Amino acid sequence: TDTFLSKHTEAVLFERLPASGRSPEESYITALKTSDVYLGIIGFQYGQAGKDGLSAVQREYATARKRRMPILVFIKGEASRDGERDSKMQHFFATVRHAEKGHTCKRFGTYPDLKKHVRDALLPILHERGVTPTNLEQEEFQTTLAAASVFDSQLVTQAEYADLDKR
Repeated sequence: TDTFLSKHTEAVLFERLPASGRSPEESYITALKTSDVYLGIIGFQYGQAGKDGLSAVQREYATARKRRMPILVFIKGEASRDGERDSKMQHFFATVRHAEKGHTCKRFGTYPDLKKHVRDALLPILHERGVTPTNLEQEEFQTTLAAASVFDSQLVTQAEYADLDKR
C-alpha cells in the first residue's frame, strides 16, 4: 500500500515464487542471493526444521550474514511475551538479538506498526542509493497508515468462515 516503496523496492516472498524443480531450500536461498536486503520477521513458532536442523528463517538469516547483507529484523510481540516463543525460536531469537551481529531488532505489535518500522528501516538504505520519497509520497504513506484502524489491520485468528454474516 506504500506507493513509494512499491515503486523502488520489490518484496521477494517465498510463498509467491513460482513452482520449481528445485528444493524449497534451494529456491528461497537462490532468491535471497539476488536480493539487496534481508528483512526477517520473527514470530512465536520456529517452523519446520530441515535436514540441517534449521528453519527456513534461520537458514535465510545465516545466508544473509554470510553475504554481509543489510539485515532488518522485526520481532512480533512485547518482551513480556518472549517466554511464549517455542524453545527453538527462543534460541534463534537470542542469536539474532546480540548487538555484535551488526544489526538491531525492532519490535512490533500490530500490522500498522510493522509497516511503519519496515518503511523507517528501508528509507535510509534507499537514501544511500539516492532515492528519497517526495513530500507527497510521505503524506500518502501517513494518510494510508492512519486510515487503517488497529481492529481493521489485525489478523483474525479465532473466527471461521461460517462465523461471517452472509448478508
